[in-house]
Amino acid sequence: MSSAGSKRVGELIDLQQWEAAEKALLASLRLKPGDVENTAAMAYVLLKRKDFVRAEHFAERTLAMLPGDPRALANLGAARLGVGKIDAAIADLQRAVEGLPEDPLARTWLAIALLRNGRASEALAVARRGLEFAPGHALLHAQLGSSLHMHGRADEAYDALRRAAELDPASDEIAMSLASTSNYAPNATPEAATAHHVRLGDLIAARHGMPATIAADVGEVRAGARPLRVGIISPDLRAHATAYFIEPFVTHADRSRVMIACYHTGRLADDVSRRFEKASSIWRHLHGRSFRDAAAMIRADRLDVLLELAGLTDGNALPALHVRAAPVQATYIGYPSTTGVRSVDVRLVDSITDPAGFEPRCVERLHRLDAPFLCYSPPAGVPEVAPVPSLAGAPITFGSFSAFMKIHTGLLAVWARVLHRVPGSRLMLKHVALSDDGVAADVRERMASLGITEDRLVLERPSDSSLAVLARYAAVDVSLDTFPYNGTTTVCESLLMGVPMVTKVGTTSAGRVSESLLRSVGVGELVARDDGEFVELAARLATDAAELRRYRSALRPMLLASPLCDGRGFAARLTDTLMVIAGVTR
Repeated sequence: MSSAGSKRVGELIDLQQWEAAEKALLASLRLKPGDVENTAAMAYVLLKRKDFVRAEHFAERTLAMLPGDPRALANLGAARLGVGKIDAAIADLQRAVEGLPEDPLARTWLAIALLRNGRASEALAVARRGLEFAPGHALLHAQLGSSLHMHGRADEAYDALRRAAELDPASDEIAMSLASTSNYAPNATPEAATAHHVRLGDLIAARHGMPATIAADVGEVRAGARPLRVGIISPDLRAHATAYFIEPFVTHADRSRVMIACYHTGRLADDVSRRFEKASSIWRHLHGRSFRDAAAMIRADRLDVLLELAGLTDGNALPALHVRAAPVQATYIGYPSTTGVRSVDVRLVDSITDPAGFEPRCVERLHRLDAPFLCYSPPAGVPEVAPVPSLAGAPITFGSFSAFMKIHTGLLAVWARVLHRVPGSRLMLKHVALSDDGVAADVRERMASLGITEDRLVLERPSDSSLAVLARYAAVDVSLDTFPYNGTTTVCESLLMGVPMVTKVGTTSAGRVSESLLRSVGVGELVARDDGEFVELAARLATDAAELRRYRSALRPMLLASPLCDGRGFAARLTDTLMVIAGVTR
């Protein structure tokens, strides 16, 4: 490439105009296919475009021309990370960091790879060491935050991500992480969380331009000439909690009223994915497609309503929704807050999760689907409900099987108060994060500082299957919910296994979902209003043998008979709701 051409590509990269930079590099590589500078630049640009398969190809070509080059290794490791070759990515990135110990980007990618490999304590060490060399590097602060989050330190994670956003306010990736983490952090006010999400939406709009206009045309639906055309888009149409909550609708919806199209944006597909494919009229696996291609494909299917089920979680399709893929777009199930994207028209909630007055917290219009807004479908082959363990001679055991990202030191302090109120009791935590010995040691240290000795903790690694997880409730007397971000699947699973879950109602949708679920089953008495009431309720229940026996025998039948498990009724209610938001009925 000429010096002028190199300068132009450099300018495009500095301006983060990745598509234009790729076109310029392709033109140059046609003239000089073996140019190492252009080949390396192409690998980097394709990484930024998230075209990881092609990025891996160009990174491998660069490394062949520059054997052992640490920057080529860094690009290759990042590309392999993107295509899911985690072990190979870690090996490449470790070699890159050895060669470039002060390079913040190589350390950032290594921290990401280690975190995805379940090695959160190593990722935390890599990020901290990197910040010693580059204290003002935004992405390293972001990875510090992500690593802290997987340690059950949501409050510290939020602070780290705020610092990252201050250092790079134009990064939509950092803005997305900050907004998402604000749902978990006790030090994030509802107003601040809303502002973070709105800021993210503004960044997406600025990066991707004006949305398309798609006119709604539901006259034929109104006249009964065709069903409503409903799309479901998610990275989690697989063995995942989100899939299990939407599957009752896909299974039981009246196909004379709705046609269902499914768009799977995740990399992985499995037996659950195949169930969705079989049950839907249209199935498209969109992983690897650009958001513009995805939006165009969805537009071509001429939907009336598109339901997105991911919010800000990994693999989301928010840019595609921003440019508008359907006349009416709604967010549902997979995320407990606003998306911040103004092209998302509706957020489906209920009157407990989002009571009157919550409207200013969302860019979407709230539509309340009551009694409740979710439907739980228990898996086949669930274990029998076991006897109350403490009544058979085991220590009184409180348990939490919730995601570790929902934990923070303040929550551990409340749980410690529960244990102090019940001498001799213990706390069982079970999550994949505890596969990392460093994370487990960190929990033990924090609990020790709260006066809870190691012998009162049961820290378990994940089980081989969801049914094996359910079986472990046999060792739990009372489940303790997380807050400010409640459980959802864990609430349902605990009740299914006859174990009462004590929750505390919060001030956000994420902190009110457990109340919605518990009240729908008829056990609203398990909802506390503050920390003190939570501690007293959990302690009293754990020492009341008659109540524990009653819940053990009653909770599963109550759950299964409740609206929460009424798949057919739920499918009809959701269909009615979709008709309303599409403008078919009032």
